[in-house]
Amino acid sequence: MQTVTGKSYFKAPRFENIRDLIRYSTEKYGDLVAYRYHDAPGGPDVLRTYRDFSQAIDETGTGLIRLGFKDQHLVVVGENSYDWAVANTAIVNG
Repeated sequence: MQTVTGKSYFKAPRFENIRDLIRYSTEKYGDLVAYRYHDAPGGPDVLRTYRDFSQAIDETGTGLIRLGFKDQHLVVVGENSYDWAVANTAIVNG
């Protein structure tokens, strides 16, 4: 296999896992909008910042642990949504 190396325009951070990526994004972009969506068609924009997203992940993960799901195999089934992203990320982060 051939490796192609191009010109580097900026130094991109490396992350060991998704948890580190979320932590970095929250520290760097905390109050910027990470998600913009509508709860209903034609409804007002709902804005969620990186800090909101990180907090929701932590709260969901803590809730799952308190319900006894620590170290369990879980699956998230649902439509593509902010709530799905929060639940999936909380589960993947352990």
